[in-house]
Amino acid sequence: MYIYTAQTASPVDSLSPSPGKWNQRERMVASIIYLNCTDPIGIGIERGDTAHKTWQYLTKKYESRDEQHIHIADTTLCEHKFNPKTTTMEEHEKRLKNLLKALHNLGGTCNDY
Repeated sequence: MYIYTAQTASPVDSLSPSPGKWNQRERMVASIIYLNCTDPIGIGIERGDTAHKTWQYLTKKYESRDEQHIHIADTTLCEHKFNPKTTTMEEHEKRLKNLLKALHNLGGTCNDY
């Protein structure tokens, strides 16, 4: 014969939720992270992973900076020149925006617009 203690539901704002509430919150946060990624499968997030595991993976992947790649992207952006004989102004602007986006994606910054 086993005796189980009854667990009462914890309040929504509880700092020490019951195990059931903890699991519910964990799945909700994992879902929020998953749904806010443009291509979660493409960047390596598994749908069934916990929020903690997913967050650790994302911070490890995206908070690491490669200064050499940032320098190359910054140099490429700064060296890009407009040549009216070979390209239009719209193509030039599009290329600059893409180079700037590549620099930002690597963690670099450029304030010289």
